[in-house]
Amino acid sequence: ELYPDYDFIHSNFTDYLSAVKAELPKNVGNVFGELTSQETDGWFTLANTASTRVYLKQWNTKVSHQLEKIAEPLASMAYEITGKYPTDQLTYAWKTFMQNHPHDSICGCSVDEVCREMIPRFEKANEVGKYVEEEAKNQLVSEIDTSVFPKDSFPFVVFNTSGTEKAGLVKIDVEVDRIPFSSLYPTDGYNKLSEKKSKKYHVINQFGERMAAIVSDEKIRFNYDLPKDKFREPYMEKYVTVTVAMEQMPGFSWESFALVKADYESNQESMVIDNGFGLENEFIKLKIENQGSIQITDKQTNKTLSNLLIFEDVGDIGNEYVFKQPSEDQAILSTQFPFEVIVAEDNGLEAKIILKNKMLIPESANKLLKEEQEKIVDFRYR
Repeated sequence: ELYPDYDFIHSNFTDYLSAVKAELPKNVGNVFGELTSQETDGWFTLANTASTRVYLKQWNTKVSHQLEKIAEPLASMAYEITGKYPTDQLTYAWKTFMQNHPHDSICGCSVDEVCREMIPRFEKANEVGKYVEEEAKNQLVSEIDTSVFPKDSFPFVVFNTSGTEKAGLVKIDVEVDRIPFSSLYPTDGYNKLSEKKSKKYHVINQFGERMAAIVSDEKIRFNYDLPKDKFREPYMEKYVTVTVAMEQMPGFSWESFALVKADYESNQESMVIDNGFGLENEFIKLKIENQGSIQITDKQTNKTLSNLLIFEDVGDIGNEYVFKQPSEDQAILSTQFPFEVIVAEDNGLEAKIILKNKMLIPESANKLLKEEQEKIVDFRYR
């Protein structure tokens, strides 16, 4: 009614592109590279807001992963058993989550009050995602047959919630003993668990084959169950942390394992080299260089990359949308300062070293920036 000279068609990308190509003029301009400067000098494309209020981007990634990569796949797996899907819960989580996605919100360039309001939304959506995950896992685990394992073992399940085959290390805490508060006062329960002789364990699969795994020493902590029909049931728990090496695990699948008592300790080969300043396995050799950067060699291709993991700090006199480095500004690099190296893990399955940098950087720009802001000097000319 508004545009009687036009015919509107509800179409799709394939048909649309075909129609555009059919009506293209002979002389069409070409644009090469990133589309960050069309119609402008490149300043007004919001290209720099990806690093604005990083904590919001971190929350956004965390919640989207919880909903997309954990809660929804597990709920879909559980549907095969229950015939029910948590549509209402996930709809609420997604609608709450998407309220943080208007472009000034997720860009982090709104006022502080707007950005503070985003955190409760992220938290609500994340909690719903965790609830859906827990419900689905409980439904699945209750149907998994673990009778193939020894009676005195401790079965556990590993899920692959992605749609592709996966390999890698999985960590899971496995309870080996507990004393409820209803049986003993918490302190007495803790003491009774700690007095019991510590045991060693190894991991087997459903065929009784020993798995490549690392099992930590026994530890004790407070924990609780939340039954649907009664109040919280607290207890003291003795547990171990199990690290299992998974290989070629199909997408949307699960595998059962069990923790069994071992009468011997396994000796694992170290992957830490150069007195803690390097890591090496059959594929990769990593070295921390003298100035605190990283060098990595791919042993399969014999290609080496140097000067990695260097942090840089520069000034910013732009605004909440656009980054602008001050003229004649000098970058401050982490390689200009002392560093510390700590071996965090070396158990034969995985090795980790912490490279801790401590940089001295300016607190802020000088008073000229404040003066230019008060004069409403366009950021391009500050």
